[in-house]
Amino acid sequence: MIFQPIGEAGEAFAAVDDILAVPGLDSVVLVPYDLSGSLGLLGQVEHPTGVAALEHVIARAKAAGKFVGSGMGPDPDYAVRMARRGVQWVQVGGDYGYMINYMDHINRRVQALLGGQA
Repeated sequence: MIFQPIGEAGEAFAAVDDILAVPGLDSVVLVPYDLSGSLGLLGQVEHPTGVAALEHVIARAKAAGKFVGSGMGPDPDYAVRMARRGVQWVQVGGDYGYMINYMDHINRRVQALLGGQA
């Protein structure tokens, strides 16, 4: 193995087969941003080392008959890349981001209706 995450992610990564064997477990969730940090590559979710680690977990989970999900920021392109890697479900963005994006949308609409006047 060319990668070894540190901290909580490292412990989970090292025990992936034991985790996947837990009775009643249906799915595991990947958190690429956190994994990149535990690899010393914070935010570099497409770094080859991180991608190899993600693909390792996906392969082990699929071999164990478990579903694989992934959390991520509001990035549809990254969601598609993760789906193509074999992830069956994604959580794209989060509640605060959704609220901010929607309020930005409302603000732009109000400004447009006012003809750009504040």
